[in-house]
Amino acid sequence: MEQGWYSPVLSALGDDELERIFERSVPRKLATGEVLHLAGDPADRIHLLERGLVKLTARDGEGRDTILGLAVPGDLLGDVAALDGYGQPLDAVAARPSKLVSLDAEVFLRVLGRSAKASLELAATLAVRTRWMFDTALERSSTEVPGRMAGRLLWLAELLGQMRGTTIVLELPLRQGDLGRLAGMSRESACKTLRTFRSQGILDYQGQKLRILRPDALDRIRCAGRVKSLTTPADARVAGVPRADQRGKWGRTEAEREEFLRKTSGNAKGPTSGADTSSGY
Repeated sequence: MEQGWYSPVLSALGDDELERIFERSVPRKLATGEVLHLAGDPADRIHLLERGLVKLTARDGEGRDTILGLAVPGDLLGDVAALDGYGQPLDAVAARPSKLVSLDAEVFLRVLGRSAKASLELAATLAVRTRWMFDTALERSSTEVPGRMAGRLLWLAELLGQMRGTTIVLELPLRQGDLGRLAGMSRESACKTLRTFRSQGILDYQGQKLRILRPDALDRIRCAGRVKSLTTPADARVAGVPRADQRGKWGRTEAEREEFLRKTSGNAKGPTSGADTSSGY
């Protein structure tokens, strides 16, 4: 079966429930740099990302933006605002050409309200996102530049990388300027740090292709930066490969994922089974 995206929330719903959610769905395409929504916009739609990459950003008083998160195929956008009834908390901007399905927020929440399993999956997804925000805030407030970059590279490897022996290979979804904003540093600092890592034999890159040759070394740099900056070490995790286990990004087995793709492929108005996740990168 062709590789496709996976949504843990939608996978918890039955065929009839999926049909109701996608009955009023509208397909959307975004070009690179096109805005999906801005902070403060109303929360009448929830968007399912099928292909591409969307960055979630916030701006300071001087108009400078920082990247606070990334959405990859299978992720939902606009769910936070739909849940609490306030405006969108962040800007959502396509970092790559992207394909989405726009869902009616009211219908989506009504269906989820009748499914304890899907509601728990949504809560778990929000918990993962919140923990990522905590990690990012900790890195930016208590970690030096190399540790910040090491932490974000490991996160991208966990999200998008593939193991090749002891090496992690991935197509960087962001240019170096955006990568710097993701790690809370300038483009110049990002470029300098990447060159330093390459000279140390920790990683290698050509264009957007990145190979992490020594993930254990990156993890030590990430942890050492925090330990050096804090009175009490805040991260005692064992160095090694990223945290994703053999069950994959969302902690689901391949069989569960295939069952979800089987259900959605039969829904003409639903998401496209076997979406090409590589096209966005």
